[in-house]
Amino acid sequence: MTVDRYDCRIENFCIIGRGREDFYEPLYEDTPLDIAPATYISVQKDNQSDLSGIVKLTSKLGFRHIDFGLVTSPTEFASDFDERLCRELESAYRTAEQEELFIELYPTKVGDYVFMNSEYIPAENFVVRTRCDAPLFHAGVRYDGEVCFCCNFGAAVDNVTDKSFLDIWQSSAYNKLREAVNDFENMPNRFRNCWWVNR
Repeated sequence: MTVDRYDCRIENFCIIGRGREDFYEPLYEDTPLDIAPATYISVQKDNQSDLSGIVKLTSKLGFRHIDFGLVTSPTEFASDFDERLCRELESAYRTAEQEELFIELYPTKVGDYVFMNSEYIPAENFVVRTRCDAPLFHAGVRYDGEVCFCCNFGAAVDNVTDKSFLDIWQSSAYNKLREAVNDFENMPNRFRNCWWVNR
């Protein structure tokens, strides 16, 4: 894999990686795996066909943990949640194992497939839990103070520069979203394909 094949996002990833080598190497040389440097790969249309190459680059840059997450929104960046993506992810997981990277986070459901015994298999014979409990214990706060419903972000509920977090957390707007997130008829579109809860 060559870095020039990718846009500036990958170039920035390499710059961060080189900075990590300079800064962290003395700190993490003999550090336990649970606090060693990690990286998160947002799987999307632009990179879904070269995930193993990204894993190799991650290892080359000295990271020891790797996480995978599916981009579901905006839809123009979302991966194709099909069997081909499942095989790409499986290959990336095997590459991570060969590179001795610890995989801490990966999608357990991709489209109509679930991950079991090192492979994605059709979900038709499984009962897959899709209920989201995140609104009961989680909120996403963006860099600008906007409080979003969850890590899937979406529309902001309010801003901590205008109100206290507690007021936002207990607001009617937040409670309305808590009810809607598991109501498939009324839930916001952004939550319909959330891979965190196997949708």
